[in-house]
Amino acid sequence: MSAVMSKTILGTGVTCTMFLPNQFVFKDSENHTTTKEVGNVSTETDLTFSFKPTELFDSDQEVVIQAQINYTRSDGAKILRVISSSLPITRSREKCEEHMNASVVALNSVHVSAELAQFSEYQNARINLISNQRLLQRGMKTKKQQQEYIKFIKQGEKLDGFMREAKTQELIGQGAKKDDSAAKNIIQMKSASFSLFESCLLYTSP
Repeated sequence: MSAVMSKTILGTGVTCTMFLPNQFVFKDSENHTTTKEVGNVSTETDLTFSFKPTELFDSDQEVVIQAQINYTRSDGAKILRVISSSLPITRSREKCEEHMNASVVALNSVHVSAELAQFSEYQNARINLISNQRLLQRGMKTKKQQQEYIKFIKQGEKLDGFMREAKTQELIGQGAKKDDSAAKNIIQMKSASFSLFESCLLYTSP
């Protein structure tokens, strides 16, 4: 608890709205936009988003993503920050997996599975973890990616243990005293930080 209280708050009342071109949709909303209400933000706050195409593209195209972040500074000022970024499109699965940022993939996987587990969708949460585990295995081309894969395995096993505990507590039912620690741990993993997965090694091309 003291570690949580000691984190420096960078902004309060934070919301993040993401925008995609019409040819893409976010997986959580099935729409071109999605919004996450974050609340207080510190240096260890990280958000992840998943999206997919709705049509085929030429490999020389790019997708433009925009983030609009609304927040209140410590001095009370209301701030809107807009960030835009372009990502290249490729049809090569091998090329994509070879150059992926393993720590980002790992973090998103845990975020998504923890959110599924929060709504008792334990089977879908495990399927998501296993699917991303295989993806990360195929992309282990550098020592950095290998280290980040190992960190993912450790966090994935931790989340799986929390899910087993939570499911057991649900099976206990109302007739016995329940321990909500597993459910609380699952919620915490929804906000897992990028630092848990990032390797200390610099990225080098395979």
